[in-house]
Amino acid sequence: VKVIYRRKEEDMPATKSEYEDALKEGVQFYFESAPLAYSGKDGEVTGVRVKTPHGEVVHDADVVLVAIGSKPARRIVSTTAGIEVDSKGYVITREKPYGMTTLRGVFAGGDVVHQPATVVKAMKEAKKVADGMAAYVDAKKLLEV
Repeated sequence: VKVIYRRKEEDMPATKSEYEDALKEGVQFYFESAPLAYSGKDGEVTGVRVKTPHGEVVHDADVVLVAIGSKPARRIVSTTAGIEVDSKGYVITREKPYGMTTLRGVFAGGDVVHQPATVVKAMKEAKKVADGMAAYVDAKKLLEV
C-alpha cells in the first residue's frame, strides 16, 4: 500500500499512532506528491503519475483510492476518463463489487458518493467499499490462475 499525500508529513491529519501502525504494516508514504494523471491498459488502472519537489514520478498501481474531501471534486472526474457522475456531481458507483466506479478498478466512497452525513454512516460505507475492493481483488486473482 502506498499513500501519496500532497502535503508534508507534519500536515497529516492522522494521529502519530495511526501513522506508526501503518508504517509497521508496510505502508509506504510519499509526501509532497501531487497526483497528475492515472495510467491504464485495457480499461484497468496501472499507475499514478505524481509531481514531487524532485520532479515527476510514476507509481505502479492496480487499485487507486482517492481521498478528495467532502464534496465532489470536478477536477478529478473531469480529467479521468471513465468516472461518471450523477446530475449533482456525485460519483456513480456499483452495487457489485460495492463502491466500484464506472471505471473498472477505481473505487469511491464517502461524501464524494453520498451527500455529507454522519461519521457513523461514513464508517459503515467505508467498510462496505473495503469489502467490495477485497471481492474485486479476490476475483481478479481467481481469473489470473
